[in-house]
Amino acid sequence: MTSSGEGLDAAIAHALNEDARRSAPQWSAADADWTFFQSIVAAAPRRLRRAGRWRWVAAAAALAIAVGVLPRVLVRPSAPASPLATSLAEDAGQMLNQTISPSGVQVTLPAAGQAVLSNTGAGRWRRITFREVSGVWEPTAVDTVVAGMALTYQVSLGATNSSVLLSYNEMTALEQHLAHLAYSSADSQPGALARLPIQLGAATPQYQTTPANQDKLLLQEGAMKVLVLTYVVKTPAGTMFAPVGWFWWAGAPPIMRGASAP
Repeated sequence: MTSSGEGLDAAIAHALNEDARRSAPQWSAADADWTFFQSIVAAAPRRLRRAGRWRWVAAAAALAIAVGVLPRVLVRPSAPASPLATSLAEDAGQMLNQTISPSGVQVTLPAAGQAVLSNTGAGRWRRITFREVSGVWEPTAVDTVVAGMALTYQVSLGATNSSVLLSYNEMTALEQHLAHLAYSSADSQPGALARLPIQLGAATPQYQTTPANQDKLLLQEGAMKVLVLTYVVKTPAGTMFAPVGWFWWAGAPPIMRGASAP
């Protein structure tokens, strides 16, 4: 038998899910915020650029057919991903709870013991910085874009306290940035979840621990529990939620426990 408290939690969870679909239909997609920003904020310029690009592609294809080189262009194989790109893509996927294809990333080595994984495909995140510790590449920072603002989430590893969070200065700057923009559905709590780099579309809110529309929201997906920080920003236009970051409350992936963790 379901208790009244559990029934209320289920009702709140259902209401939040419905609100998420209404206010941010793309929030469960891997590239939700990036798609939202590009398609809504810059819709007209993108359509013009797309039209021009396809006209150029059509002309190039016609020329290729005329000179008989199109088959060679179409069947040219892509370069295989490097072992490091494959390894870092897998580790990044564990941290962000999504599948990252090695063919959709680029690896650079700016300094000894440092690697940067850049996203050349879809996804909210743009770059992840790694450092080599005891032969293991550990993530240290995640770069992303929120409402047109570039942000860097700091990564902290540990057996029980792994986190991906904005620094205080960046958190304050983001809150001020959002407060000066017109209120939109992306500023709701579901919108803040959609703006985080991590993929949480299949997670279930745990309202027995944290009620909805609070700064901290506990979500569970399988054995993983994530405490998400969506800090409230009060503005004349309404209450906004800033995507500040998250802690692994339980079930952190191996990559987040650090090279020296048991």
